[in-house]
Amino acid sequence: MSRLKVNEILDVAGDQFANVAGGYIMNTILGTGFANMTLVEATDASKAWPTTNGIYARRIKLTIVGSGGGGGGTNVTSGQTGGGGGSGAVCVAFINYVDGLNTLNITVGAAGTAGAVNATGGTGGTVSVVYNSVTYQSTGGVGGTTGNAATAGGAGGTATGGTLNLAGNSGAGSGTMSATNSYIGNGGMTPLGFGQGGVSGVTVGGQIGIAGTGNGSGGSGGRNGTGTTQRTGGAGTIGFVLLEY
Repeated sequence: MSRLKVNEILDVAGDQFANVAGGYIMNTILGTGFANMTLVEATDASKAWPTTNGIYARRIKLTIVGSGGGGGGTNVTSGQTGGGGGSGAVCVAFINYVDGLNTLNITVGAAGTAGAVNATGGTGGTVSVVYNSVTYQSTGGVGGTTGNAATAGGAGGTATGGTLNLAGNSGAGSGTMSATNSYIGNGGMTPLGFGQGGVSGVTVGGQIGIAGTGNGSGGSGGRNGTGTTQRTGGAGTIGFVLLEY
């Protein structure tokens, strides 16, 4: 049996090609997966489809994280805690290149703002990608409510269009502390570990809400503790689109 001599392996846009006598042939046995990535954290209506060595990637993986909601503020009642903002959803999709369609329409909505005193936190913006008239998106988390009433925290976002669509996590509820009711007000955590929700402080006299960290997480609600000073909530964090190719 004769053997084919391979001179080198060349990686082009995520596929391997073997340099053999007479030219290059595609290696259909060994795959390199996705070797490169691009992070997008701002709206770009004409984002170029990724290339490697001037060749369009045949397939890309999209990870889309919605922006997180802000935490709610408190009024003057001792023991109040504002609700935590929900986290953005996460959408993971694999899309194939279509000849001649060389741009993606990417929208990155803003993070949810911190709730002012005695006000609900802002809802996080939707993050989406449109390619070949198909939309892949993750909506943002809903802002947490004020501490004036016992209310569920801001709801997590929803994801559509992907191979994997993960709903965001809700923030913790709001209300006034009592011997039988405890309200924490933490922000929602982003699925797959992309962001940590703001964690409500433990200062006895109260403190403002804590912003989330990472991407797509919710801010915590303000907390009065034993005091009666109105507190603002914490801000959510912005989402993103990750392109792997």
